Order: sequence, then structure tokens, then C-alpha cells
Amino acid sequence: MLQERSSRQGQASSLHDWDSVAVLEQQCAFGVSSGNCRADVAPASPTLADHETRVVSMPFLVTLIGLAVLASIGVGVAAYRASLRAVKRIVANENLALAESLDRIVQGEMRSVADPDRDLERTRDRVLQYWREVEPPYPGMFVCIVDPSGKIVRHSASPDGVGREVGQVVLESGAEFTLSDLLQQHGRWSGENINAAGMQQLVGYYYSPRVEGAIAVHVPQSAITAYYQQTMVPWLYAFGGVTGFLIPTLFGLLLWHLASTRQRLRRYIAQIQASESRLRAMLNAGPECIKMLDAQGNLVDINQAGLQMVEAEEFEQIGGQNVSRVIVPKWRKAFVDLNRRVFQGQTAMLRYEVVGLRGTHRWLETHAAPVYDSAGKVVAQLAITRDISRQVAAERELQESEQKFRELAENAPVCIGIIQDGRRVYANERMREFTGYSAEELSRLPPFHNADVETRRLVMEQVKKCLQAGTPTRLEFETHRKDGTSRWIDLAVRRIQFDGRPAVLAAGIDVTDRRRAYAELDRKKQELRQLNESLERSVAERTHQLQDSNAELESFAHTVSHDLRAPLRAMEGFAVALLEDFGPQLGDEGREYAQHIFAATHRMDSLINDLLSYSRLNKTSIHLTDVDLEDVIGSALQDLAPDIDRAQAIIHLPAIFPVVRSNRRILKQVITNLVSNALKFVAPGTKPEVTISVEELPAAARISIKDNGIGIPEDYHETIFRVFERLHGIETYPGTGIGLAIVARGCVRLGCRYSVRSEPGSGSTFWIEVPKDTPHVDRPRLHIAHR
Repeated sequence: MLQERSSRQGQASSLHDWDSVAVLEQQCAFGVSSGNCRADVAPASPTLADHETRVVSMPFLVTLIGLAVLASIGVGVAAYRASLRAVKRIVANENLALAESLDRIVQGEMRSVADPDRDLERTRDRVLQYWREVEPPYPGMFVCIVDPSGKIVRHSASPDGVGREVGQVVLESGAEFTLSDLLQQHGRWSGENINAAGMQQLVGYYYSPRVEGAIAVHVPQSAITAYYQQTMVPWLYAFGGVTGFLIPTLFGLLLWHLASTRQRLRRYIAQIQASESRLRAMLNAGPECIKMLDAQGNLVDINQAGLQMVEAEEFEQIGGQNVSRVIVPKWRKAFVDLNRRVFQGQTAMLRYEVVGLRGTHRWLETHAAPVYDSAGKVVAQLAITRDISRQVAAERELQESEQKFRELAENAPVCIGIIQDGRRVYANERMREFTGYSAEELSRLPPFHNADVETRRLVMEQVKKCLQAGTPTRLEFETHRKDGTSRWIDLAVRRIQFDGRPAVLAAGIDVTDRRRAYAELDRKKQELRQLNESLERSVAERTHQLQDSNAELESFAHTVSHDLRAPLRAMEGFAVALLEDFGPQLGDEGREYAQHIFAATHRMDSLINDLLSYSRLNKTSIHLTDVDLEDVIGSALQDLAPDIDRAQAIIHLPAIFPVVRSNRRILKQVITNLVSNALKFVAPGTKPEVTISVEELPAAARISIKDNGIGIPEDYHETIFRVFERLHGIETYPGTGIGLAIVARGCVRLGCRYSVRSEPGSGSTFWIEVPKDTPHVDRPRLHIAHR
């Protein structure tokens, strides 16, 4: 691309360069002038031999030859130099005009790309027409068009004079080249490739990248000779034979020198062009944009990577235009300032945003430097630009992430700080509130300065270890606010990267209240410990007292069981003997007294039995086993069968009998007492009706015993479970007043909940909840519920 544009932009200059080393040398050497192309060559021009004959036949001129030699040489050389300068000017002007004309023709014909083959043919025809009509050639001079394969497909000469293969060179389709490069590289432009004798002299050429091929202008040796004879030889004959002999000789030597110089220049130009080709290939292969701008910021040249950055397919889309066209308006002034500094001899760098020709936004970074000419003047800006869109996007993401972190840190309820290079570089609002210092003050003060010396030393040691090893550390220490108040902080430190360098992130919470709570808790624990010790002593004393009481109770029970029951048995026996042996003698009143004595002794015996049962519940060891409720309820009803029969009671049994975890003997005693209570407390003349039901709960079985008795007022729902508590006189409803107390005590020992639902005149429902698989808990479980 760079080489192609160089050929296009420098067509006129390239032609001048080639003319100076090739065309001008050829035409000046052989006397060819494009300005005289319209002159016809006379076929019968006088020859050099004819003029020499005439000179020799004049004897009177021989004596003057010696005198005129030096003058003739001087005048001839001066005339030759003047003619040479004129020829050079004419040739340069005419060849430049030829190149410009051909360029206009090619450019005008190649603007349309709808049909490339038709346009190419039209271009060739126009070139040939121009050559024939505007610049008729000398005999043998022609224009040829070389196609991409290297064949001359059209030419101005007749087919008889020039063959179809004249000037064949090796070309590559689509390659960037100039015809002169190919001629020099391949060495194919020689007489062996031309079937018309003497047609090896290249006068000029024209090449356009818009045409796949090359347009070459050739002049044959015969045309050069004809021009030489027509323009130079008649002038030389005016100076006589010797002069006519010396001047062509000197002219030939000059031509030999110019030809040698031309060959050296060709070799140098080939080397320069090869080096330039390598350089341009390297520049086009690079991933970065390399461009050149003029003082106004217009694009002079750019490589392929630069075209891709602005989404251009070819140089013509942006070439010669101001680069501000693709720069976002926000950055245009900065770019103008950069270009101004560069043309002042400075180097500069700028980041800016561009919008490609297809609308894609990109961020670019340009490093620009001035380009100087041989006089030390800045003639252009050379810039290397790279696409940093990904870098900018990453930087933006990083900035957004840092902003989110900063917002999170500023609004966090914990103290956050960053320590780097032994100083605090960041402290959030909570940290500033905790310490009482401003952010500026904290940045000047050393970290943890408000702790005591020893604490600060220990904390800094841990921070350094964390920074070196990267191991997170947690610390809790006392510090002081700016006003001197003491505060405690629980601090966690971790190594991080901050601004590309290692740092320590410290996050802490104010634990002053927690420390105070801990201190208060320690004090309470000490008090509780002391209280527990006191309670333990009290419990030990009470336990000892209880043990003494239990011992006394056991002694009392033993006394009641043996000592009190023996007189009762004697009294009962004597009462029975009186009634049986002396009943007739006692009379009705005596027998009544004897019966009262018997009944009293019987009640006393029942009372003693109930007291013994209650006492045994307190001291009996509890062993829990799986108990079948069907077996327990059946055994209790069997013991109460006489009472049931006597009262003609109706008993309803449950449909299910689950297995519970309990003590069979105590559970049977509880159920027996509840059923006995239901049989006893009914209205006179009413047959007892008792319903026993079992309800399975998630963790227990509820056993309910419902009766149709007299009911219990709500105020006595708790009282009835106490020892010796009775609601009715013994004359109305006999009993000891201990039965429900035994129920309550048994439930406590079994870990059962118990309660009663009752209203006067509506009967009562007593229930107990027996755990299915619950460890024994010896505590009251009275549950009061109302209908």
C-alpha cells in the first residue's frame, strides 16, 4: 500500500528522476527532443562523407586549419553545451507533459469500475489515439501496453515492425511495482527480446496502479540516428572537416561517460528501491499504525494497520484529508496542539478516541515525532499509533470496580484502612469516626499511633508478617481516640495489591461495648459462681435436712405400719367379737356403737394404707420400661371389680392401647385412683358411667377418664390434688382425701403431665400424658385447663 501510493503520489517526481538518469541521458546523448517530434525525417539527408569530400577539395582552407583548431574546439564545446542544455529542458518539459497527459487519460478512463475489462480496453485505445494524433512518433517510435503476464498486448507501431512478444517481462498479477523496477530486476529489456533491430532504447514510461499493467514509450535507434543527422550534423559541417571530426569524437566520449553514469545510477536506484520495498513491507506487516502528517494535520501516508484502525479499505478514502475528521470532537483541539508541538520540534504523546468510517469507536495512543529535511526544517509529523481500546475498557472497568469498592468501603459499618510503605493511604468514614481524626491527619500520622507503645509494636510486627508471608491475621487490642477515650477494636489484616504494589488491607469493628459486656459477664459469672457455691452449701444443708426428714418419715411410716395398725386390728377384732358374741345383749344402741367402732377402725386402716402408698411414691426408685396400656388398665379394673359391681357402674374402654415408656406399678396406681374417684363422686341414685379413652400424641399418649359425677368447681381444680383436701364431708362421700394427691405425686415421679376439666353438675374429665419414650423428669406437671 505504501509503495503503491508512493508511485501514485510521486508520478511526476518519479518521472523526473527517471528522466534525469535514463531518459534525459538517452535523448540528450542521441539528440532526441520530444518538442521536435512533429518534424519529419528527410530520407535523403546529406552524409558526413559528402561534406568531408567537399572540404578536402579546397586547398586554400588547409593553411587555416591549424589556426582554427583551438578556436573551433572552444566554440564547438560551448555550442554543444548550450544545445545540450536546451535539449534537456525540452525533453524534461515534454516528457512531463506526456506523463501528465497519460495520467489524465488513465484516471479519467478508470473512474468507473462497473466493467474493468471494457474500461481497460478503452484506456488502451485512448492512449494509442493520443500518441498517434497529438505526438506522432518518429519512424519506429511506438507506445506499448504491458499486461500483468508481461506481454505487450497493444502498441503504436505496425505489426510488421514490432512483434507481439516485444519487451516481454515477468510480472506478478496485483503486485505493487513499477516498470523500471521490473526491467532492472529481470534484465529482460534487451535486443534479444526485440525482433526489430536497434529497439532497445527506453525513452520514457508511465505506470498507474489503476491499470493492471504498464504503459511504456519506446524509441528505436533509427529514430535517434535520424534526429541526430537532422539536427546536429548540418551545424557541425559549418566548422569544417577537422572540427566536424573532433566534435563528434568529443560528443561520443561524453555519451560514453553519461552512459556509464547512467548505469551506476540505475544500480544505486535499484538498491534504494529494494531497501525501500523491504522497509515498506516491514511497516505494512506491523500491527501498529504508522502515518505521516503535514503541518495542517492532513494525512500524507499511512500503513495498512492504520487503515484498518479507521475502517478504510484504501488510502483514497482518507488520503490528503485532515485526520480530525475521524477524531471525536472532544479530542480534536488536543490533537491540533500535539501537531503544533511536533512542528515546533518536540515529541508528544496523546490518547484520544476516534470513530471509524463504519461508526466503530476506538481509543488510540499516538507517539509523534518531527521529521526534518536536510536543512534541519520540520517537514512532517511521523506518528506511531496503537489501538488501546481494550486497555481503556479494562481501565474503565478497574475504575468502576475501584469506585464500587470505595462506595462500599465508605458506607460499610466497619473500619477500613489501607497501609502501604509504612503509612496509611486510605481510611474510610467509619475509621475516621472511630479514631476521631480526619483523613488528612490519618495520612500524616503513623499507623496505630494512638495505641500504647508495646501494643503498637506487636501490631506492626503482625502487619509486617502479613505483608511478607501473605497470611491473614486477626488482632484485638485497645486504642485511644483523638479525645483520649479508650476504645477496643477487632482488626483483620490481609495483603492486597493497591496501585500495582503490595499493601495491607485492615478491616476492624468497634468491640468496646462487647468488651464491656464481657467484663460485665465475667463479673456476673463470678457472682454466679459465688451464688452457686452458696446454693450448693444450702442444698447440701437442705439435702441433709431432707435426708433426716426422710429418715424420720420412714421411721414414722414404719411406726404407722406396725405400731398403729396393731391396736387398730385389736379394736376391729373386739368390735367384731362384741357384735357376734354379745349382740343380743347389747341391744340396738350397743350394736350401733360397736358398728361405728368397726367402721372407724376400717377408715383408719385405709388412711394408713394411703399414707404408706404416698410415702412409698417419694422413696421408690423409678425404673422405666415399655408398658402395655391394655394390660395396665385391665389390671386396675380387675382390682376395682367389687366396687364396680356394687355401684353397678358402666365402663367404656378405649379402642386402642398403645405402648408407653413408664413404671407399671405406679402407672397402675394412678389409673386405679382416678377410676375409683370417678365411681365414688356421683349424685345419689345415679349409676356411675366411666369412659376411658387413649389419644396418641407425637411424643406421648393421653389417657382420659371421664365420669358423670357431681363435678368440681373451678376454684378447686388445683386444691383437690393436695393431701387431705376434701370438698365434701365424709358422711356424704367417704374417703381419706389422699387419692388425688397420690395421682399427682405418681405423675410427678413418672414425668407425666396431668390436669382436670370439670364444672359442677357436668361431671369431670381427668387426663394424664404418659411419654412414649421420654427420660424421667421428677417435676410437677399439673396442667390447668377449662372447658
